[in-house]
Amino acid sequence: MFHSFKYLAIAFFASGLLLLMIDSKIYNVSGFLREKKTASIMGWVHLGLCLLNMIFLHFFTK
Repeated sequence: MFHSFKYLAIAFFASGLLLLMIDSKIYNVSGFLREKKTASIMGWVHLGLCLLNMIFLHFFTK
């Protein structure tokens, strides 16, 4: 069961980085400021969920 949490952490990390690095810049260049802000917020949310997932795995798998 905990293997799926590892994959979930990887997915949150990858999607968070992609949202912050790529989507935010695309929206900024296109002039979509509201979408840029939303992509940035969602990127940080995904990275936060990744961190919480890693903490959960650290404490409950040992």
